[in-house]
Amino acid sequence: MAPHDPPPNTGSLRADLLQWAEQTRAAITTPEVQALLRYAVSQAATTPGPSPRMAAREQQLTTILTNAQQRGEPSPTLSQTLDHLLAPLYFRVILSLGSVEPADAHRLVDDLLRHYTGDCTP
Repeated sequence: MAPHDPPPNTGSLRADLLQWAEQTRAAITTPEVQALLRYAVSQAATTPGPSPRMAAREQQLTTILTNAQQRGEPSPTLSQTLDHLLAPLYFRVILSLGSVEPADAHRLVDDLLRHYTGDCTP
């Protein structure tokens, strides 16, 4: 999933977040994107505000959360989702803290939902 791609809308918050997390994980673990992300971090000190890439990711998550809320699903806030889903994915990739596997993305989604919505769906 590229930052400009529309976010998933499967009819379920968990399924949407799982699809988003896996597609994002796959995209950011390519060598080219890893280099781009590391460069963006190096430029962050001199460029105020979020990068266009991060702003696009935030918008994707906002859309996913808004869709879930409109369906009546309990949802974490955007801030909670950024802190517990997006940030760990990017942090591990940018700092080369080992591989980020599909199971890692799924665990992050399940931990987020369990902690903030009480959804314990495996």
